Amino acid sequence: MDTIKSAVYLRISDDKTGEALGIARHREDCLRLCAQKGWGPVEYVDNDTSSKAGVDRPAYRQMLSDIASGALQAVVCWHTDRLTRVPIEGEEFMDLVVRMGIERNLATVTGEIDLSTDDGRFMFRIHAAVARQEMERKSARHKSASRQKAQMGKAHSTGRAFGYNTNGTLKTNEANAIRAAHIAMLAGATLYGIAAQWNQQGLTSTRGNRWTGRTVRQVLINGRYAGLRFHLGELVTDDTGQPVKVEWKPIVDRDTWEQTRALLSGQVHRQEQRTQASTHRPGGLRRMRFKDGQHVAQQRPGFRLHLQNVLWSEPRNGADRPVRHRRDRGASGAGRCRRGAGQATPRHIGAH
Repeated sequence: MDTIKSAVYLRISDDKTGEALGIARHREDCLRLCAQKGWGPVEYVDNDTSSKAGVDRPAYRQMLSDIASGALQAVVCWHTDRLTRVPIEGEEFMDLVVRMGIERNLATVTGEIDLSTDDGRFMFRIHAAVARQEMERKSARHKSASRQKAQMGKAHSTGRAFGYNTNGTLKTNEANAIRAAHIAMLAGATLYGIAAQWNQQGLTSTRGNRWTGRTVRQVLINGRYAGLRFHLGELVTDDTGQPVKVEWKPIVDRDTWEQTRALLSGQVHRQEQRTQASTHRPGGLRRMRFKDGQHVAQQRPGFRLHLQNVLWSEPRNGADRPVRHRRDRGASGAGRCRRGAGQATPRHIGAH
């Protein structure tokens, strides 16, 4: 007689350490059960994967496919809630094993369930319903705790955020880069240009990744850096309607952040912003002036300016004015200026 091939389905919802220790414990118990029954184990592992509706579980899908093809004749798991916590998925699983004639071969470490009987199917449904209720209760607790955390002005995550040290204090070089990036955006710089500059300076994300225009945008529109706490997309306020007091030090003022967010959210069109740039100074600048053949940005204390791709014309009648030059985009995103007929040589605003 051929050995029955049994799926050994292993799943842990949350593997915080990444060491799959829970999977290892369940594997040992399930393989022992297979040995007792004389079944040949075939492992299917979804580590650090929730079973809630909408979450893709590649190993689970593959197991169902193999059952449907006749490659498996039994299923072993630590508990039925490892298979699913969604009642409708439980119904689909039962329909499949009954159709394939293996409804008697479902075994769990916590007890066997015979899906060929109405009592067995009833117990399977009860287990799925109880697992779903536990999942919803846990979700409600987490939502309540997150709401309370936001109202207390605590950070959303305990991990280090770009611009801050692990103890919550400012990380000077990163904080300065964020301030300069806000100033640069309001002066006409691009996200790609800022990303290229941060990469050239050796700055990386907290995960050690290089910067892109998209990830720079995520930093600049994050209200955290203006000392604001958001929860589910809404600003958290106190009983007086004012933003809650947060436990960390802001990096930019709220007005500057709101201008940048509006710009990046499309609420202020680029053309309008260019027009404003000719008459309004960015929040971190005092004035633009011409000195020794270059334009120099005089800054307020505490600001360090990096605007490598903001171009300015030669002074005319003693006045500085920004001009829009066409640029060829390179791989880094930084612009190369094309000089047109009659145009003055563009100048970069350097760090001073």
